[in-house]
Amino acid sequence: LLPMVSMAEFRAFHLIDVGTSAGLNLGLDRYGYRYGDQEWNPGGEPLLQAESRGVAPELVEVQVLSRTGLDLHPINPADESDRRWLDALIWPEHVERRARLRTALDMVASLDIDLVAGDALETLPDALDGLPVGEPAVVMSSFTLNQFDAAQRGRLDSIVSGARSARRIHRVSMGELLDESDGWADLVVDDGNGALTVGRAHPHGEWIELYR
Repeated sequence: LLPMVSMAEFRAFHLIDVGTSAGLNLGLDRYGYRYGDQEWNPGGEPLLQAESRGVAPELVEVQVLSRTGLDLHPINPADESDRRWLDALIWPEHVERRARLRTALDMVASLDIDLVAGDALETLPDALDGLPVGEPAVVMSSFTLNQFDAAQRGRLDSIVSGARSARRIHRVSMGELLDESDGWADLVVDDGNGALTVGRAHPHGEWIELYR
């Protein structure tokens, strides 16, 4: 998600994650990254590595002003029972993924994250309206809107479009209309001028292919 967030026209923003689970994506500015030979935030933990197959990501320094996660049933990254549930969802042989998850949970548990329970179509308007006037926001989602029907996706689009009258909003989406026959997830951004597919990635982040 970081390369798409870096495509925003602004560098400081409020971050809202739709379908956040335990809020792991809300800590994206704290992780370490390696795309081929390119590194971002070296020393950040956990280290996320992806093969870069297309245009090299243009990564910039960002400042996350606040972090809000929307989910029907948010998972508390500091709760041992919730952590065990997430751990159980990882395939047994994926030892490295399990280690990354545990390190990431420790990190996000230390962040000031507002986890909001409820239907995002009901909670997103208040989350956007509650931000300081005029300050920009990034609204992101990954493997969430594929669980919405067309009408629900349209309502979410309308919410974001309407909120753009009060602030700049950069939208980031991954795998939201995933075709099960594909071996990748599309990467889409929208700065208010229409959705643009900027690349694709392995669903578990093993590789990324940017088109521009």
